[in-house]
Amino acid sequence: MSLLDGAGDIGKTVDPGAGKTVDPGAGKTVDPGAGKTVDPGAGGFDWKTQIPEDIKSESSLAQIKDLPTLIKSYVHAQKLVGADKMPVPKDSWTPEQWSEFYAKTGRPESPDKYPQLDETMTKKSMMDKELIGDLTKAFHKAGLSTKQAMSVFSDYATTMEGRINKVKDGFSQSVQDSQAILQKTYGDKLEARLDVARAVVSKFGDEEISNYIDSSGIGNNPGFINMLIKMGDAMMEDRADGKGVDLLLGSTGDAVAEIAKLKLDTSFIGRLMDSSAVGHKDAVAKWAEVHAKAYPNKQE
Repeated sequence: MSLLDGAGDIGKTVDPGAGKTVDPGAGKTVDPGAGKTVDPGAGGFDWKTQIPEDIKSESSLAQIKDLPTLIKSYVHAQKLVGADKMPVPKDSWTPEQWSEFYAKTGRPESPDKYPQLDETMTKKSMMDKELIGDLTKAFHKAGLSTKQAMSVFSDYATTMEGRINKVKDGFSQSVQDSQAILQKTYGDKLEARLDVARAVVSKFGDEEISNYIDSSGIGNNPGFINMLIKMGDAMMEDRADGKGVDLLLGSTGDAVAEIAKLKLDTSFIGRLMDSSAVGHKDAVAKWAEVHAKAYPNKQE
């Protein structure tokens, strides 16, 4: 040993803890114990060789390719320490585990805890309280959060509004088409003829039949309406002869029924046709009156 021993180490830093000498100028680390000089820049350092034997087989380490990735992974893990953690759902979970998970993701305690729907949403979707109650129960069972449930309600309301409007438009067009066909057949007598058809339904049908006629669309079928009109006419003719049953008609329908009766009244027809007969003027006035009521749109 001499004063000159270690002259080659001048300018180097000794790391007593590691037993290594670092040469800042060369960028190398000298490990006296191993008899090696490692140059990190040359790619000679393999950090995986420093992994303790008892954790070398951990699968999570297989995804880490280099030291920077390891450092980033560590920093990220440290940030998660103390933070709320959300487990990944599994099919094998018990009902209690699912309930706990749903609670953490925003599901209310019970179906009735979902917010009340505003009136605009319920009106445009035609959802009643019973349907809303059934849906909220289904939402709760499926684990929907409040935000998810309200989103489904909103989308459902919008979809139903579109379908309802489409049905209304189709119904309106059906009414117009039917009216155009019947108008060609009855002209200005159409409203009076429709009164007869309505009276037949009212006389022989009940609320269930009336609802079916309205909802099924058959009430706009020209053939069906013509059948009712013929039935009503036959009934009024029978009634004029003292047979059959009365029909409760509207003002125009009453006038049509009155005309049918007057036609069968030979005494009235005689006064109407004979200008010299007593009561002729009254008969003419009566005839004009009932026709004006039966056919209010007729242009003389």
